[in-house]
Amino acid sequence: MTESQCAALGQVGKVGVELPFDQQLWRKASPNTRVQRTRPSASPPHSPLMRRPLGGTKVQYLTVALLVASLALAGCSLALPAYNEPFQERIHVITASPEALSIQIDGSSQQPISVPISGLTVLDVPVLPRECSTYVFGLRIKDRSVKARPIIQFVRNGQVVKALSINAIRRKPADASGYREVRIG
Repeated sequence: MTESQCAALGQVGKVGVELPFDQQLWRKASPNTRVQRTRPSASPPHSPLMRRPLGGTKVQYLTVALLVASLALAGCSLALPAYNEPFQERIHVITASPEALSIQIDGSSQQPISVPISGLTVLDVPVLPRECSTYVFGLRIKDRSVKARPIIQFVRNGQVVKALSINAIRRKPADASGYREVRIG
């Protein structure tokens, strides 16, 4: 029965009047608000503009967040560098009174080395404890190797006046004998 046939019989809206099954579904179905239509009265009935429902952004945001977190966790790592070989560094300490200074190596069991009046010192660097370097996607972000850490400490009256790394000392100018000039103010 169509709605016009029911209206003709005077039975529209009366309780107990049953419509055929396909008309019951048609009358009870509400429009899908999650699918955007091309226009309010689309020529083919219920033709969507999009092939999937609108919304669902929570799932999309969660997927992106999980992807970023997994890349960040998989890309970050700590690596322990190899032990350093013992080596020597020639240092020329330039200051008003070099004999008041001593040089100690942080992390070493060696006694502090007194600097002579001439300021020329040969520093024996032993095998030192290692520290982890930080890598992100294979690129070293933080270098904690022996040559990059400020382990050479210049001490005056029990106080550390200056601390340099081996790399920083090797960047200093050298004299004809190969001694690196370290100025301490």
